[in-house]
Amino acid sequence: MILDKLIQIMRQLQSFADRPWYLPFIAFLGGLDLFILIVPTDGLLISYVMLRPKHWIRAFIALSIGCTLGAWLLAFLIQSGSSFFDYHSLHSRIGEDTWLWIDNFVDNRGALALGILALLPLPQFPGIVVAALAEMPLTDIFFAVLAGRVVKFAIFSYGASHAPKLLLKLPLLKKEVAAMAGPRSPINKVLKE
Repeated sequence: MILDKLIQIMRQLQSFADRPWYLPFIAFLGGLDLFILIVPTDGLLISYVMLRPKHWIRAFIALSIGCTLGAWLLAFLIQSGSSFFDYHSLHSRIGEDTWLWIDNFVDNRGALALGILALLPLPQFPGIVVAALAEMPLTDIFFAVLAGRVVKFAIFSYGASHAPKLLLKLPLLKKEVAAMAGPRSPINKVLKE
């Protein structure tokens, strides 16, 4: 329900993709994703770049920074013992098997695991929580997530700009972008081909 409402709002906001505030706004949403776990960051990035292909570099940099700052803030809140964020309540939304796998992966590989998680279509949330609880330095968390997100978003952004049909052959991405594109979006032309 919340995801549907967010997608509906993003569809309406896509008409403002040429405004200067739009890119910082989707970067903010990327950072917010770690707190609410429903922001389709890949779909936001790809749909933005498909609407504004000349801005693909700006787009991946902005969204990478937004997601990384969100990860850093989440880790900071956990390490500071803040009661502002109750990560235990979100544990059940991830799934026990995924949570345990990510927990072991981060415990065994450290910051490298966070960078790899940032590349993969797996939730980053458990990895950030585990790293923060293990008192991994915030700078390590920041740079690991930044490296992974930059690589992932650079590939997606370049693909959306230069080869959107090829990129959208990936079923999960096509589904996410299709959800972000409204019925009257120019993105639909590429999706139908």
